[in-house]
Amino acid sequence: VYIAGSAQGQKEIDKTVSQARGAASAASIPMGRGEHTMELIRATPIDERCAKCYKCIEICTFI
Repeated sequence: VYIAGSAQGQKEIDKTVSQARGAASAASIPMGRGEHTMELIRATPIDERCAKCYKCIEICTFI
């Protein structure tokens, strides 16, 4: 987990952008080496609460 910008506390935009770039760079190194993989997120509806309207499928990017 890499934390940057306003996740650490209030700060100016230029410092937030700089930290975000640094965090992205730090995260990309082990990923480029294949040391870390991303776990895909897949949403699944709860059958007991599902009204079968399929609105979730229309709007959710994780299905």
